[in-house]
Amino acid sequence: MSRPRTPSNVLELKGAFDKNPQRRREDPKVDLGLGEPPEYFEAEERAIWEEIAGQAPEGVLAKSDRLCIEMLVPMVLRLRRREPMKAAERAFMLSTLTRIGCTPADRSRVAKPAEPQEQLDIWGVLAASNDKGAA
Repeated sequence: MSRPRTPSNVLELKGAFDKNPQRRREDPKVDLGLGEPPEYFEAEERAIWEEIAGQAPEGVLAKSDRLCIEMLVPMVLRLRRREPMKAAERAFMLSTLTRIGCTPADRSRVAKPAEPQEQLDIWGVLAASNDKGAA
C-alpha cells in the first residue's frame, strides 16, 4: 500500500516548497477551521472535539476534516472510559492523530518556524572581499 499523499498546506508548514518551489501544487480550496461540534454530540463528546481541534497544529484542520474527527471522537471517549476496543479501532485512532499532526513526531513535521532565517549569500560576500582586495 502506498503512502497517503500529504496535503499542500501541511507541506507548506513543513517548508517543503522552500527548496523546490516548482513542486508547489494547487489543492482544492477548503475552509480552514474545524468549526463547531455536531449538534447531536453530548457534552463529553463536545469537550473531546474541542480538545482535538485545540491540539492540532494551526492551519491543518479544515471543514472537510469534520467527518474524520466526528469518527475519532467516540473512539477517544471509549478509550477514556476504558471500554474494550479492537486493534483496528486503536490503529484508526493513531492513524488519524498522525495525519493531523497530533503525535510528537508528526507535530514536529508540521510546525511552522517562528521566524524565517536569512540565508547567507556566499557569492556576494566573496565578491565584496575581492573588490576590497583589488582596490
